Amino acid sequence: MPALSVAEIVEATGGRLLRGDPRASVRGASIDTRTLEPDAAFFALRGERTDGHRFLAEAARAGAAAAVVRTEPAP
Repeated sequence: MPALSVAEIVEATGGRLLRGDPRASVRGASIDTRTLEPDAAFFALRGERTDGHRFLAEAARAGAAAAVVRTEPAP
C-alpha cells in the first residue's frame, strides 16, 4: 500500500479529523490490533462478536498512525 496522509484518509472516508496531524504518513491498514503494524491505520469496525472501538488503546500502543472510528472516543 502506498503511503497516504491522514488528510487523504479523512477525505476518502468523508470523515473529519478529531485530533492529530493531518500530514502524518500512514503505511498500511488493519482491522485487528494483533496484526497492526506501526504507522498503519486502525479501522475500528463493529461486528457481530465485537466492536473495534474497544481496542483503540491497543492500537495506539501498537503504534497506529491513525484510527478510523465511527463514534468519537472519550478524551
